Amino acid sequence: MAGKEQKKHSSTKRKQLPDKGDKPFSKKAKFVQNLQVKSSITNKPNNLSKPYSIKDKSQKPIHSQEKNEPKSNRERRVQAKELAEARKKKRKRHYTLEQELASLWERMRRRNIAKEDRSKLVSEAIQKMMGKICEIAVSHVSSRVLQTCVKYCSKEERDIVFEELRPHLLTLACNAYAVHLVKKMLDNASKKQLEGFISSLHGHVAPLLRHMVGSVVIEHAYQLGNPFQKQSLLLELCSPEVQLFKDLVTMKERRLADLIPKLALNKGSVVRHMASVIQPILEKGIVDHSIIHTALIEYLNIADKSSATDILEQLSGPILVRMIHTKDGSKLGMLCIKHGGAKERKKIIKGMKGHIEKIAVDQYGCMVLVCMLSLVDDTKLLSKIVLRELQPVLKELVFNKNGRRPLLQLLHPNCQRYLGSEDLAALNLSVPSLCKGEETEVALDLGKEKNTSGDDESSGKNVEGDSEANLPEDNNISAKGVGKKDPSTRRFELLVNSGLAEGLIDTCIENAEELLESNLGKEVLYEVATGGAGSILLTPLADKLNVLHRAIASLAALSKTEESDKEHVLENFHSSRAIRKLVLDCPTFATTLWKVAMEGKGQIWAQGHSCKVVAAFLESSDTSVRDMAIAELQPLIDGGILKVPDPKISAKEDISKIERSNRLMHKFVKTKPPFPFPFLLWKQENILLCSSSSSSLSVSDMDCVSGSSLFPSHRCKTLHLVRHAQGIHNVEGEKNHDNYMSEELFDAHLTPLGWQQVENLRKHVNESGLVKKIDLVIASPLLRTMQTAVGVFGGEDYVKGKDGTPLMVENAGNSNHSAISSSNRPPFVAVELCREHLGVHPCDRRRSITEYQPLFPAIDFSQIENDEDILWTADVREKDEEVAARGMKFIDWLWTRKEKEIAVVSHSGFLFHTLGAFGKDLHPTMKEEICPHFANCELRSVVIVDRSVVGTDVSTTNYPGRIPLGMDLPSEMHPENDMDGVTGSILFPSHRCKTLHLVRHAQGIHNVEAEKNHDNYKSEEFFDAHLSPLGWQQVDNLRKHVNESGLVKKIDLVIVSPLLRTMQTAVGVFGGEDYVKGKEGTPLMVKNAGNSNHSAISSSNRPPFVAVELCRERLGVNHCDKRRSITEYQPLFPAIDFSQVENDEDILWKADVREKNEELAARGMKFIDWLWTRKEKEIAVVSHSAFMFHTLGAFGKDLHPTMKEEICAQFANCELRSVVIVDTRDRCLNN
Repeated sequence: MAGKEQKKHSSTKRKQLPDKGDKPFSKKAKFVQNLQVKSSITNKPNNLSKPYSIKDKSQKPIHSQEKNEPKSNRERRVQAKELAEARKKKRKRHYTLEQELASLWERMRRRNIAKEDRSKLVSEAIQKMMGKICEIAVSHVSSRVLQTCVKYCSKEERDIVFEELRPHLLTLACNAYAVHLVKKMLDNASKKQLEGFISSLHGHVAPLLRHMVGSVVIEHAYQLGNPFQKQSLLLELCSPEVQLFKDLVTMKERRLADLIPKLALNKGSVVRHMASVIQPILEKGIVDHSIIHTALIEYLNIADKSSATDILEQLSGPILVRMIHTKDGSKLGMLCIKHGGAKERKKIIKGMKGHIEKIAVDQYGCMVLVCMLSLVDDTKLLSKIVLRELQPVLKELVFNKNGRRPLLQLLHPNCQRYLGSEDLAALNLSVPSLCKGEETEVALDLGKEKNTSGDDESSGKNVEGDSEANLPEDNNISAKGVGKKDPSTRRFELLVNSGLAEGLIDTCIENAEELLESNLGKEVLYEVATGGAGSILLTPLADKLNVLHRAIASLAALSKTEESDKEHVLENFHSSRAIRKLVLDCPTFATTLWKVAMEGKGQIWAQGHSCKVVAAFLESSDTSVRDMAIAELQPLIDGGILKVPDPKISAKEDISKIERSNRLMHKFVKTKPPFPFPFLLWKQENILLCSSSSSSLSVSDMDCVSGSSLFPSHRCKTLHLVRHAQGIHNVEGEKNHDNYMSEELFDAHLTPLGWQQVENLRKHVNESGLVKKIDLVIASPLLRTMQTAVGVFGGEDYVKGKDGTPLMVENAGNSNHSAISSSNRPPFVAVELCREHLGVHPCDRRRSITEYQPLFPAIDFSQIENDEDILWTADVREKDEEVAARGMKFIDWLWTRKEKEIAVVSHSGFLFHTLGAFGKDLHPTMKEEICPHFANCELRSVVIVDRSVVGTDVSTTNYPGRIPLGMDLPSEMHPENDMDGVTGSILFPSHRCKTLHLVRHAQGIHNVEAEKNHDNYKSEEFFDAHLSPLGWQQVDNLRKHVNESGLVKKIDLVIVSPLLRTMQTAVGVFGGEDYVKGKEGTPLMVKNAGNSNHSAISSSNRPPFVAVELCRERLGVNHCDKRRSITEYQPLFPAIDFSQVENDEDILWKADVREKNEELAARGMKFIDWLWTRKEKEIAVVSHSAFMFHTLGAFGKDLHPTMKEEICAQFANCELRSVVIVDTRDRCLNN
């Protein structure tokens, strides 16, 4: 206490200044300013001796005087700015340079700057930065300048920048500003530069993945790398032993579980090391990257029970939402749900709250929801969080490819129509250690290795398969991966009790028409309308389903109006098939549809797409449905109007469709395919008409009128078959056939000579204009075929930033070829059905799709289900019969495509055996043209005709027009039933074929008056009748159709009858836009030609127009069919070529003699013969009703009735009907 008082009193005492010579009172340094203040306070005498002198206070510093001087606001701002600039110059080493670069950047990043000007600015900026690029890269502002320079600079300048940055890339990868530059450098890096960078990551992958910024660069490099580079990056996360021996690893051991036994590694050691790498990454929450997801999948493959449980528990929560956007991340999500207990599943679901909609429409995230809805027993939690967020967006989900999957899983679980084989395999994934219940091997003797058999047993099992043996029931992690609740009970609670089903039904009712006509939505509508699998909705929601049935039936009950551009639901391709399926599978709907829409209207709907719906009532397995419709439909069957397929044939077709839908081909058919029908092939020199009822056909058998044949164009496709150019395996195989067995030729690439062959064929297809007509390019997914495909049918050299995604990157597959652009080129699709013989030869084994995609970015690989090549086997070679069977499957698949002209780039063996399957019943001449072996880079075009009507769509080639009254009979629609059981395809050499697009003129004024009285045709008032206002409207409708379908771009020639109404129709449909005088060439039609009240029509970018008298209407008597003089026509239609018309005046028309039907048909055959003197392949012919009716009728004598109905019916006004004409006579035409 005394001490405290003493301290208190002492603190109030005045401090004494020490005498001179004494030690200072305090150890604290005494500053001059402090002493000055103290002396002034204590009023010390001025003569006190001090170690300094006090300046006169009246002498103020100069800067103080300046501050006191009055200044304006502007001067003060300028002074402050100068002071700030001076400070920045002292603080920043390259401040002046940064200012100059910022000025250049503002100019170079403008959108409207010329390319040359930008290049100069970029070069100037790079020149200024040389030697200081690393410092510039970490600057907040200047790093953006550098990124822009890298984006727009030349390759040489980019290489210079890369070389200066290369030693510092790892350091820059961890900088928040420089990381963007590093990513851009990797995007533009050459193959060698990228390989060098990935090699430099050795030993740094794990540390960088633990860095929030550096992990972005590792992920970017992982995405850009090929499979070998990806594997090397993944191995960096494994034990040091794996990294040490990674040079011994091949692509066969891509899985870590396969690698451990090969290298005889201690699995426990690998697990511990991987855990030490993965745990810090997970703790920091760096889980967005696919490389981490893949590493976790590999870890779970080899982890013991305890380690796997720890990882899954860590992932079970909100962190999982950031992972399920990738393929492997989605698998991790499903594993967490499958092996998680109720607590873990609850955390996962709650972590997804607010993100459900985004997850549902994600390609991979939707599968996590599918798994969740299939396994989680807590339906109340699912309804509260998941389904509550889905219900407001049901309309968007049912039309979304991914969003509909969770809904379809509830309606029809695990259906192969909606979930692919890979999706179903992912749902069946599991962790091996959690399925086997093995003991924790890391906790066992750490110094001992497990025996080889034990390692093989555990490591050989990947994350797949569900084993339920020896599983503890009380484990926190569910080993079975299934819920305890009955699946049907869970479905009922999620669908019905939650109100989801009722919302789905309401959505379907409100959007019934849109769903029916949608390729994706119709499947949801079908499942809802049928009540789901097991009729789960029928009992609780019967009334709502009846309302839905009536809504669909009311759409079908709407009358068919010809004026409307919108298709009726019974005539639309998608909706007609959806309704047909509902009729077959849902008797209650069939009854409603019949009573509301079909009863008494069978004859109206017995043609076109709607005939499938009508026939479905007789194909139904329900007796009451058949009995209800048989009375009305039987007379239509007896009269040949309606055809119901043979049940046996229908069953076979159903089986074949199921086989085609299963794209995962574990095994091809081992037996020789049956061909119960003749296969025919044509070339483009002689014309043939095929009768499908004949058992075998030859050239002599096919002779008919004028040696020509016609087929409906919607039953035809043109295939341009190309064998790949010379590959390195071809060179070695010519020396010794055994060289094909060499592993060095794995997925062989093209030789330099092969690339020269590609260039030659590319020149041919461009000069001939063939490349502009092709709608689709299909390529076998092997390196040599894809190189050939993009080289022949691809664009020019790719220019980055100007073109879209390239078809092939630079030097892809050791090609030493520049990148190829995809601009203005057809889509490219890789299809495994057209691969070479499978097995044995390494040159025919493909790489993984993951490796191909960076090399060929614009090729669509979605048709290939498996990343790895599971079809090729090392010990079994595919037989010739199996290749032919696969070729037939490929032909069937082609008919599911809507494209009309398709290029197929494949292999010699596949093309030879596929075409050979068609050649058994061919005449030797035809067989010689079709079936020989292909040379390298040979192009051979064929026309394929479908007689089984698989996937044909009339609307792609035909246009119905308007059906007038009077002498014009109604135009028959094109039924699509099978022709008396005849199935399969026919092939013709393309050089023996032409495609004719036949158009009858639009409504003329004579048609209007003839509807009142047929004798009005003879009136002189209708001399050379022009189009009516309705006729011009029909012309505009057809013009819109041919432009939207792209047909006008494919036509090489337009032939027109030299009458006013046909020439007006021709130029109106196939002509250009409104003519602009002085800007364009000669117009096709001048303004108001022939009382048209129509603007002038341009001929720019349109095919040539030729007037030909052979295709005129029936000659004589009727004045409407008499033409004017050519001298009078030429000023009205300046761009039409009248050189084929010999006489100026009309000397063919006679007032008292009418041309007979036989004479008209004979004139039509002369016209066909004249067509074969023309070199054009696709020709539009605008003519008249009687001429086309009798000309086509001359071909119909030997036709099957269905073909005859499709080809020979009367034409409506402005109807378009496309046919393929085949020449079978031995005469020389251009190939």
